[in-house]
Amino acid sequence: MRTTVTIDDALYRRVKAHAALSGLSVGSVMEEALRALLLEKSAPVATQGALPVFECGEFLLPVDASDTSALLDPLLVPAGLDERGSDAVR
Repeated sequence: MRTTVTIDDALYRRVKAHAALSGLSVGSVMEEALRALLLEKSAPVATQGALPVFECGEFLLPVDASDTSALLDPLLVPAGLDERGSDAVR
């Protein structure tokens, strides 16, 4: 498709020089630049401040948050600690 566009003189000179150095036409350089711009604009943008996602391995069974020993047991038992955080095995 042919069309007429109005662009800044300095920008046109840069496009023309780039085209000459690349062995391309001015039109193909402009087409390539427009494609890159539109592709960039359509790419999904990462949400700023998004929290990272980590793989946790095995799922723990649900526990009752009001039962503190049920909350502490899965954390302390694998480490060999008792409820006070002391070494259970000496």
